[in-house]
Amino acid sequence: MTDDRRPHDCRGIGRRRSLPEGRSAIAGCLVADRPADGTSWLGDGWPGRVERTSAADAVYQSLRAAVVDGRLAASTRLGEKELAAQFRVSRTPVREALRRLEQRRLVTALPTGGYQVAAWNPTDVRALYRVRGVLERLVAGEAAGRATADDLAALGRMIDRPPPAPRGELVAVGARRFHRAVARIAGIRLAADLLDDIADHEDRYRRHTAADEDRRVRARLEHHRVLEQIRAGDRAGAERAMAEHLDSAAGFLLQGLGADQEPSPAVSGAAGA
Repeated sequence: MTDDRRPHDCRGIGRRRSLPEGRSAIAGCLVADRPADGTSWLGDGWPGRVERTSAADAVYQSLRAAVVDGRLAASTRLGEKELAAQFRVSRTPVREALRRLEQRRLVTALPTGGYQVAAWNPTDVRALYRVRGVLERLVAGEAAGRATADDLAALGRMIDRPPPAPRGELVAVGARRFHRAVARIAGIRLAADLLDDIADHEDRYRRHTAADEDRRVRARLEHHRVLEQIRAGDRAGAERAMAEHLDSAAGFLLQGLGADQEPSPAVSGAAGA
C-alpha cells in the first residue's frame, strides 16, 4: 500500500515548482505540505512546510565567485533591482544573497541603501594575514613532522607544475592548492577548516597581485623554502619559512595599496621559536 505521507521526489523531499516562461531555472523545491493528520515529516516540533532557498543560494554563489575572481571590482555598486533582472528572479533571493555576502565581509551596506563590493582595506589585509600567520605556521610545523615521501613529491609538483589557469590567476590557483595540501598533511582538521573559511579573502588578494611577474617568481621560491623545511623535518624552520612567505605576500599587497607594512608578529614569533 502506498504511504500517503511520503514526500514527493525533489532531491529527496519536496516538489519541483513549475516556472513561468522566461523565469530563471535556479528556483528551487518546496518540502511537502504537512500531512493530513497535522504531523510533520520530521516529527513533532518541526514545521510542516519549509522552503529551500535554492534561488538565493544560486545568486549568492554567482556573486561570491564574481567578487573573488575580480569580475566585480572593489567598490562596485550592487543594486537589488538590477541584480534581480540579471538573474531573472525576484528581489527576495537577491536581498538574502547580499546579506550573506555582507556577513562574509565580501560586500558592505551603503548608508544610502544598497551594497557595494568591499573595498581594499589595509587594516583588513593586515588582520587577515595575522590570522593566516597563526594558522599557517601551525600547519607548516605539523606537516614537517608528518609528511611522507608521497606528500613531499606532490608538494614539489604543485610548485613546479602548477595547474592550467589564465595568466592572471596562476598564482592564486597554484598557491591555494599548495597551502591546502600543507594543511591536509598537517592533519589538524580545525585549522584546515578555519583556513577554508577565509579562503575567499585570500583569493581576492592573491588575484590582486597575480599578474605581477616578480611576485610570481618570489612566491614560487618561497613555497620551495617551505617545502625544504618540511622535507628536512624541521618544525621551527617550516614555521619560520611559512611566516616569511606570508609576510612577503602581505607586504607586496600593502605596497600596491599604498599602505605601510607593519612588522609581522608571525615573523618575529617564528624567529624566536
